[in-house]
Amino acid sequence: MSKTIAVISNTTWSIINFRKGLILGLMDKGYNVIAIGPEDTFSDQAEKLGCKYIKLKNLDQSGTNPMSDLSLVSEFRSIFKKEEVDYALTYTIKPNVYGSLATKGIKTKTIATVNGLGYTFYKTGLIKAVIKSLYRFAFNGAHRVIFQNGDDRQFFLDENLVDKDKTMTVNGSGVDLSKFNQKPTFNSESEKLIFMMSARLIKEKGVYQYYEAADIVKKKYPNTSFLLYGITSENPNSLKEDDVYKMSETRAAKFQGVTFNMSKTLEEIDVLVLPSWYREGIPRILLEGLSKGLPLITCNTVGCKETVEEGKNGFLIPPQNAEALADAMIKMIKMSPEQRKKMGEKSRQKAEVDFSEKSIINIYLKELQTASESQA
Repeated sequence: MSKTIAVISNTTWSIINFRKGLILGLMDKGYNVIAIGPEDTFSDQAEKLGCKYIKLKNLDQSGTNPMSDLSLVSEFRSIFKKEEVDYALTYTIKPNVYGSLATKGIKTKTIATVNGLGYTFYKTGLIKAVIKSLYRFAFNGAHRVIFQNGDDRQFFLDENLVDKDKTMTVNGSGVDLSKFNQKPTFNSESEKLIFMMSARLIKEKGVYQYYEAADIVKKKYPNTSFLLYGITSENPNSLKEDDVYKMSETRAAKFQGVTFNMSKTLEEIDVLVLPSWYREGIPRILLEGLSKGLPLITCNTVGCKETVEEGKNGFLIPPQNAEALADAMIKMIKMSPEQRKKMGEKSRQKAEVDFSEKSIINIYLKELQTASESQA
């Protein structure tokens, strides 16, 4: 009898965009798979994956109501028992914490993936203490806790939030190297470079720094272009889409809304930028940029720094520093087309060696197989 695996995230959007390959890989190996996430505009796509899809009713991403969170624990527990879930693969904060709490005393085992700490640990005082206590209590019962970068793993170990023997590290969620195939052509006109940032429209992603840097560079190199793609978020520091469009009317960077074909979009630009100081796992957009063979500019911060070898496939800059970002962009403009092409080739090599989605999926498959064998 095949094992039942639940794949859970705080949005169905993220299941489709980040976990689709994993779900298909699990089904290919004969697992009975259930995708679980709140209803959103991607729910229709989830229902077409070929696995069962269950819509969560009680997951409020940014809510802090303890009664709502208790309802979420109860909802998870009810689903796990009814569907006879053997392993819950949880992603993002609330599924990790409350999904793990829900498995206590039942047969379901949690394999939680910490894909960044977000804004949670920026909080101070009592709120931060409560969050740490929740993590500690929840992960005490988890079967395995997987981190997407070594810094986050070390933070959890230093704070005694998880037993070291339960932890392991993977290189983000990986990227589909065949879907994000290497960009075929490169711009030979340095002063007409197209820069692009793509992210959720959150302050900590560096949206304002991107606008400021673009203004600086545009004054010196008027033929350069700056694009911004993104979606709003339930994060308390999320920007409003209307405000971003309004900024674009008078600023150098132009907001493009959402792209539904990121691979094609990345072929139309020259340099990928992500000035984020958010506690990332490893941002998928940077992995996609690597796979397309693009030079990168990103911050020397947790989750982002893993994607860049300074001066070889891009530049690392200090966080919250628009001037440093502008300087890095100008460095790219001053480079020869051959130098930028060589940077892009190094990015692709890095994606192939370190960040293949297939390799990451195989780690999860091996973990599930080992866990099943140990319980047999």
